[in-house]
Amino acid sequence: MADTTIRRAIGTFPNRAQAEQALTRLRDSGFDMNDVSVISRHEDGGDIAGADVRDTVGNRAGEGAATGATAGAAVGGLTGLLVGIGALAIPGIGPVMTAGALGTAIATTLSGGAIGAAAGGLVGALVGLGIPKERAEAYNAAVARGDYLVVVEGDQTEINEAESILNGYGISDYGVYDAPVGSYDAARFRNRPSLGERARNLGERVQGSTQENWGKVTNDPGDIAAGRAKQSDADLRDRNY
Repeated sequence: MADTTIRRAIGTFPNRAQAEQALTRLRDSGFDMNDVSVISRHEDGGDIAGADVRDTVGNRAGEGAATGATAGAAVGGLTGLLVGIGALAIPGIGPVMTAGALGTAIATTLSGGAIGAAAGGLVGALVGLGIPKERAEAYNAAVARGDYLVVVEGDQTEINEAESILNGYGISDYGVYDAPVGSYDAARFRNRPSLGERARNLGERVQGSTQENWGKVTNDPGDIAAGRAKQSDADLRDRNY
């Protein structure tokens, strides 16, 4: 990645189905799902994908696999696409689900009092991520009415590809903004494979999983071993960037 200027693409979808379709396409196109986040209002009260709705929320990114098993009724396939789930109550909006690394970071920042409701709640958090105040207010209103706020961060090449995908699935209120220095981990964006290479790694991982599962069905140790090796090779290439 020659250009390490990081930008954030942001917009809204009117329902979970459209958001999920767009995120699935992003994943299949090679996007690192650590770079994709979702924020949405939760209508039903109680918990969100196993996370209690409360004024204080910690970083739950490491619990993505565990919460995914219980999340079907709350957010469907989104938990299988994103890296973590968080939940908190925002004044003026109510219970909110945050998913993905950036969404979880927003939830953690809000609950930690660094911004807080008095300083603008979600609006203040978005402004801190480089979103102009008037646009942040519009996104806050969209979440309040039940839309799904989607954020993708990456270099210009990645953002261009994300724009094509998101527009194809009907994103609204779309905008792209420079990410302020210090609001992202610059090391994550240096020297990593292209989207095409990451998409190929994903394809090999899926292929390997299919071969391993078939080997278990047919009781074929060769297929099991070969499938696991393909998955391991793809994981290693992803970790090396």
